[in-house]
Parts: sequence; structure tokens; C-alpha cells
Amino acid sequence: MSFDNRKDALGLELLEGLYEVTQKKGFKNFDLIIRISSERQGTRWDEDFIKRQFQIHQDVQHAWICGPPVMNEVFDRSIESLRNEGFLKLPKSKVEIL
Repeated sequence: MSFDNRKDALGLELLEGLYEVTQKKGFKNFDLIIRISSERQGTRWDEDFIKRQFQIHQDVQHAWICGPPVMNEVFDRSIESLRNEGFLKLPKSKVEIL
């Protein structure tokens, strides 16, 4: 997820709470990666960042990406490029860019 600020971060508290509960229970069913631009939190999400995340999370079975249109376009292009390189095996139907 990427947002300009916490005020505009729709559903962030819900997902942070869900992530906290799953971690306490020892579940490994999802990872939550957040970038808040106004807090300069996290690195810029470019193709290198996206590739590193898919390297770290090689067993990902579904990806939900939520952010501003420019970021979504970067993800869309990067994911397609990674597929063309044979690096990413995740089918298009398993990647949701919201």
C-alpha cells in the first residue's frame, strides 16, 4: 500500500491490525508493505524495489497492490517486464492492482 499521508490511508488501521494478529498467531499468510510519502517512510517503489520484493517473497501466491495511479502504472509495467524476463511466474490473474 502507498499513500500520501495517513489521513488518506483508507483501510490502513484494519490491515495493520490484521497483520499484527496474524504475526502474534504465527501465521505467514500475508505480508503488509506500506509507504507513507509524507512521512518519508519506505523507499520509492521502482522496478528494482519490486523485483527485490518478489525475490524476498518467492512463494507469493497472490498480490494486491494499492496506491496512487503513477505507482500502479510502475507496478503494472514492472510486473510485465519481470514476467517477460522469466523472473516472475505469478499469473496475471493473481495480481490485483487497485
